[in-house]
Amino acid sequence: MSGDLPAAPQRASHGAPRGRGRARNRAERRAMMLDAAEEVIVEQGLAQTRTADVAQAAGVSNGTLLYQFGTLDALLAEALARAEQRFCDRAVAAAGAATGEDPRRRLERLVEWLFATDPETRRLWRLWLETWSVARWNPLIATARQTQDARWRGILADIVADLGLSEERATAFTAGFAALVDGLAVQVALDDSAVTPETARELALAYAVADLGN
Repeated sequence: MSGDLPAAPQRASHGAPRGRGRARNRAERRAMMLDAAEEVIVEQGLAQTRTADVAQAAGVSNGTLLYQFGTLDALLAEALARAEQRFCDRAVAAAGAATGEDPRRRLERLVEWLFATDPETRRLWRLWLETWSVARWNPLIATARQTQDARWRGILADIVADLGLSEERATAFTAGFAALVDGLAVQVALDDSAVTPETARELALAYAVADLGN
């Protein structure tokens, strides 16, 4: 009979799966808190949003919220940046890919989406409006606002790039069209009876036709 002892059974390693699970749980909790921040911003305005409001909406303590994000401003800036990414993704999807189609048609589809009346589009515009409302006094929010506007103008620039415009004219159209749409969106977000979503679409398309032609 051999004197060798039987090898000890190998213990299965569960470290990696548990680590992934913990990371997933942290990400889910963080997303839940960002969702709550969005809800509070939409319901009561960015300037009136407090740590306790978001914590209550998320079902966590103030300490848990601040542990995750450091400061309220950092939380709000991240929530707005996330909403801005959704806005840009939806805008790009609405315009469609550049596949040789007339860029004017892509611009038309973008305008149709911009002034749609579905809850998510209106929610995104309200969040964008809240960003503008405090950007002048809050450096973190100001940075989020600059990023939003740069991406928005970049989407428009990509659409008109195939029109063969000079760089100067393309830049002028992008800046002018973005400013017009932003102003119309403010009126629509505030439910101004003089500027309905239909009116806003007509004005935006009229501007594009006047500047770019049919």
